[in-house]
Amino acid sequence: MTKRPVLAGLAGLASGLFTGYAQAAAAPAAGLIGDWTGILGGPGGLRLRLRLAIAADGAVTLYSLDQGGAPIATKADALSAGDIRIQVPAVKGRLAGKLFGNEIRATWTQGRPRPLLLKRGEADLIAAPIAALTPEALAALRVQARSPAIAAMAQARGGAASGWVDGVRRLDGTAQATLNDVWHVGCITKSMTATLVARLVEQGAVAWTDTVASRLGARLGAIPQPYADANFLHLMSHHAGLGANIPMLQFRADHDSTADVRDDRLKWASQAFKQKPTAALGGPGGYSNSGFIIAGAMVEQATGEPWETLIAKHVFQPLGMARAGSGAPVGDQPWGHTAKLMPAERTPIAPNATADNPAVLGPVGRVHLPLADLIAFLRAHADRSAVLSAASWDRLHTPQFGGNGALGLVVREGGQLWHNGSNTMWYGEIAIEPTSGKVAAALANDGVLESCQPAVATALAGALAAV
Repeated sequence: MTKRPVLAGLAGLASGLFTGYAQAAAAPAAGLIGDWTGILGGPGGLRLRLRLAIAADGAVTLYSLDQGGAPIATKADALSAGDIRIQVPAVKGRLAGKLFGNEIRATWTQGRPRPLLLKRGEADLIAAPIAALTPEALAALRVQARSPAIAAMAQARGGAASGWVDGVRRLDGTAQATLNDVWHVGCITKSMTATLVARLVEQGAVAWTDTVASRLGARLGAIPQPYADANFLHLMSHHAGLGANIPMLQFRADHDSTADVRDDRLKWASQAFKQKPTAALGGPGGYSNSGFIIAGAMVEQATGEPWETLIAKHVFQPLGMARAGSGAPVGDQPWGHTAKLMPAERTPIAPNATADNPAVLGPVGRVHLPLADLIAFLRAHADRSAVLSAASWDRLHTPQFGGNGALGLVVREGGQLWHNGSNTMWYGEIAIEPTSGKVAAALANDGVLESCQPAVATALAGALAAV
């Protein structure tokens, strides 16, 4: 799980996709109403296409087209031609600029300021070509990001996997990270939970249309609408009207993958159902970790087995993901890192009880595994492995209620399937290209997303370009 959403690349993107709705300022100057697009440049030659939509009522929404294209909520402080000031609270960023004819000449600030030229319409949406990743390029990206280590792997259909890694397992040691190391993947776990549900549907244990009330009502009693009628499709595409999270301090953190927290997941569900709905059932998407925890609780009640057992039995084992597990990697492996008081510094986090999300969040973001196992998972999706039927793969890869949110995945322009994830100590991104058959993953043992996310995003794109 990503505990704070980030705009992709320089501003960071939401692993919290669909981060909310725009807060309107006073009515904007007439010349500002409409769509504005531009490219934000950053470290390592990364260029991100942005769209800024300004409505007549003053509502402003930002989109990062190269990182899923989901709406990112803003707060407009001023929308006059000579004074444009927009905050993006989710990423601690802000835009300030002025209108000059059909251009907004602005500065984007998140950390250090960067120039941003926005033009009316889609005049400036030609993305820079991506260079193939090399060991030297990855090393440069890592140094720019100040990350302890970054690793990437990619594979074309029918070809051998190629891998790159640079850096150390932990900043207070000298051991080099390797391609055989285990990495934490955060919210990339969501796509695995969706794959698990598809497997259980095919085995007759559950149905896609099973509702929350039908699976959890016997344990939790009356469930309010719209949540009672939400089914697996609503829950795993972020269209159940659920909030993003509930307060987590009441749930114990535990890196031990054998922890049985089924009762905690029911407790989480019960509290999530007390929150005010963010939208109607099947209405506008609102990124929700709660949706996947509730889906996990539903399959647990249907099968009588914990999610941790089910994911191993029905996803990891069939796909040959022999080293996949839950929690912070233990043993002679990389450690996650968080920011010290100085932004450029990192603190290594030992794999203890606080080194990961609470165990209740297993279906959301607690999986760790080596890159080879992650590529095997992505390969199954790209090749539509026989572990699922064609209809199930279609279901997983298709937005169910509009937008770009499939089941645990985001559908990007051109059909690429993408997701990212972080537990605030690690960060990673995956990409699946169903048409070309290419798959790739890039991971960092670094939770400082403002600097490591652009490097990981560039490494992912470069890895795809290299195979």
